[in-house]
This record gives sequence, structure tokens and C-alpha cells, in this order.
Amino acid sequence: MWRGVLRPMRRSGILAAMAQLLRIGTRFVELGTGRTSDGTLLRPLELALLRYLADRQGEVVPLDRLLVDVWGYHVNVRSRAPYSAMMRLRKAIEPDPGAPRHLLSHRGSGYSLVDAAFVTHTALRQQLPADDAPFVGRAALIAGLPGATARLVTLVGPPGVGKTRLARELAPPGEAWLCDLHAATTLEDAEAAVAGTLPAGS
Repeated sequence: MWRGVLRPMRRSGILAAMAQLLRIGTRFVELGTGRTSDGTLLRPLELALLRYLADRQGEVVPLDRLLVDVWGYHVNVRSRAPYSAMMRLRKAIEPDPGAPRHLLSHRGSGYSLVDAAFVTHTALRQQLPADDAPFVGRAALIAGLPGATARLVTLVGPPGVGKTRLARELAPPGEAWLCDLHAATTLEDAEAAVAGTLPAGS
């Protein structure tokens, strides 16, 4: 289930980012857990590095600053730890890790993250749960809907009228996903939410 809209990357503090998804190209990363939309789980330092860069999109962050702020090293310590973490992070996120488009290196300067956006949410992906309770009293409504053969069915109505229960009845088991669009204000917002919610290839 998605709750929210795309926002500018620049936010006040990493804690705000931890409660969100980060969209990087066509992939999403849950910044609270490190889960990606393709099932990869980032290591803690990779996730910490991504959070740090996400809060400073477009800014070239020097390596010595990363060592102090992300790794917690003393200001005089030198290490290649960021190089290794960045290589693993690119493998998890970039379509082509050898030619990165989002996690960029700047020779002699540091790293930057570009072309990304925060998406607020309550879960990375939530499958529509099954319901074993009997479904009664809506035979006419069910008969008038396209059913499981339709690729997209939109149910509209105020809270509490039974949209989710009706969707459970219509959807093939294991093939329906919740996508909350209540805060989407543009077509781009809605498209991003739907694309991120559905499994790859849907």
C-alpha cells in the first residue's frame, strides 16, 4: 500500500527519509529496512550510505566526509570502505553497475546521487489478503463487473463501503496488490505508485 506523493529529494534530516521509499530510476528502496522492489536486502552500511546521499541529492559528498558521518571514523582516518560499499550498492540498484546513472563517482571529489525521489508509504508492497468469510448480498454487483479477466478494475467509493472486500472476491488469489492513491495529485504520482506496487512484468 502506498500513501503519499513524489517529493523533492532535499529533506530536513535522514530520519525523515527512513520512513519513506526512495525511487531510483525504475527501482524502489525502503529506507527503513533496506528492502528493494526486486527483493534485495541492502547491508546496513550500504543502506546508511544511500540514506546519507539521498538526503543530499545532487551534492558531491567527499570521501572523508562519508568516513566521518557514515562510518563514524576519526577525521584523520583514511579507508577504502566507501569504495567497496558503493560497488555493492550499485549492484543492488543500478541497471548497469558498470555504467551507473544514479550513483555517480567524481574523481578526486566523492560521490553523488542523482535522478531519485522520495515516496512516502506504509509498506513497500502489500498483497491483497485473502478473506475466508462468506461473501453475500452483492451478486448483482459482482455480475456487473469485468471480473478476473480484466487487467485493470477501478473501485471507487467512500471509506467503509466494502471496496477491499469486493476486490478480494474479484481478484485471482495471489494476483492482486493494494495501491493507495488517495494522496496522488498528478498522473505522474499515480503512475509511479502503481508501477512501484506491481511486481516486475505485470
